[in-house]
Amino acid sequence: MHTLTDLFQRVVSLKWQGSIGLSSETGAIRAPEFFGLLTACLNRLETHIKHNDVVLVRVDSNLESICLILTLWQLGAVVVPVKRNVDSSALALIAEDCNARYLIDPAGDDVQPLSSYQETTGHFVFHCSPKVSGTDRALIIYTSGSTGNPKGIILSHTNVITALRAISDYLKIDPQERILNISPLSFDYGLYQVLFAIYKDCSVILYDEAVNPITLVKAIERQQITLIPALPVIATLLAKGAQICKKSLPMLRKLTNTGGHLDEHTIDALLAQMPNLQIYAMYGLTESKRALYLPPADIHRKRGSVGIPMPGLEAKVFNEVAQEDGSFRYIEAAPGQIGHLYVRGPSVMQGYTRSDADAGARLIPGLYRDDNWLDTGDLFMRDEEGYFYFKGRAKELIKQGGYCLYAADIETAVLAHAQIQFASVVGTKDRFGNEIACLFIKLDDHALQHPPQDILDWIELTLGADYCPRMIKVVEDIKLSVNGKIDKKQMLAAYS
Repeated sequence: MHTLTDLFQRVVSLKWQGSIGLSSETGAIRAPEFFGLLTACLNRLETHIKHNDVVLVRVDSNLESICLILTLWQLGAVVVPVKRNVDSSALALIAEDCNARYLIDPAGDDVQPLSSYQETTGHFVFHCSPKVSGTDRALIIYTSGSTGNPKGIILSHTNVITALRAISDYLKIDPQERILNISPLSFDYGLYQVLFAIYKDCSVILYDEAVNPITLVKAIERQQITLIPALPVIATLLAKGAQICKKSLPMLRKLTNTGGHLDEHTIDALLAQMPNLQIYAMYGLTESKRALYLPPADIHRKRGSVGIPMPGLEAKVFNEVAQEDGSFRYIEAAPGQIGHLYVRGPSVMQGYTRSDADAGARLIPGLYRDDNWLDTGDLFMRDEEGYFYFKGRAKELIKQGGYCLYAADIETAVLAHAQIQFASVVGTKDRFGNEIACLFIKLDDHALQHPPQDILDWIELTLGADYCPRMIKVVEDIKLSVNGKIDKKQMLAAYS
């Protein structure tokens, strides 16, 4: 596969052997039916869409959205997937930021021109449309367009294909795989599950039911799911559902994670119910799709690690050191020392839509064009064997009373208590303006074996006075982003 147009061609040439279905239904669509939908979509769009047009697409987890994305790539367009119910003001900001030419809703028939579009011309003038190349832009993913400050991440066809190839290799995805996709297609984690299915001739089932422990377990059984890509919240719900239903789910062979650190206690709970489950603790960010993965064989030997670099990618921990002339050098940290994680390779993004985007990560130019390093903005430590350990976001490092508090370490320690279901650490200020840590915890829904005050006393004893957050709040629910991640800003706003 050379560009994402090959996915379209794979289906319309009837070479694709996989299927796409919904979790609530028993049927699934295969190549002949998919062929008809794609060709109808192509006929509708080809008179409007030109090479390099940026197109906003309102997406749902459905076949219509998938057809639209594949067809736009076939026509050489740049796809910007957004949730179908995205706020109109956020949509306008995104459209202006990426200079989108059209807006398309798979539920309708119209290709809507956007008034914010500005015609641009390059140095080259074509008599006929260029052929789609691996260096062409394929995707612009927005990580926080709903906040009023959109950050668009530009990915080329080569960026996406490189990640597809590497991830499917280390996950050993084969034609017998049945993937349950819970994440939205506007989130790269959700979109990639569909791409895996077409690329590797396997099946993807789009989850279209209520997300709760029992429904999730029933869907896995009904659809004979072999692989579930899970955010930490979903992994916790799965462990709870398997325990409630007393199921070992032997058909489920693999679980992967993104959207936050998969803590050791959730891993233990999953393996207690499903001892044959292969758990891939992973770390990634949209700017490079996936960066690190822990082989399941190391899940006990390297507790707390997110593993080694994925194939074709280099990862290092560096510390930035200012020079006398105002420049910077990046000195690799010794094993056991904490610094920023940097990655380099063909899956690293082309850049942001805005040069001033403050997204936490940044590109550091190397010696030549493809020698860029991506500073992830995340704090890591590497051990003597080259395994990496996540310590938290650099922006979330909390200096409380002269001590450095790492959110990931605190959350992992606190989740060891059997009655604590979720934990999230956020930096804030006390009434004197001093930086402090605030710990939000959600207790287990079942009857508590210990009163809440006993749990708070246990937290302080476990963490120690110097590293215990000055503020601890017991909450009834965890605020999640549209992509299912714990939204720390919302937590602080709602419960402070």
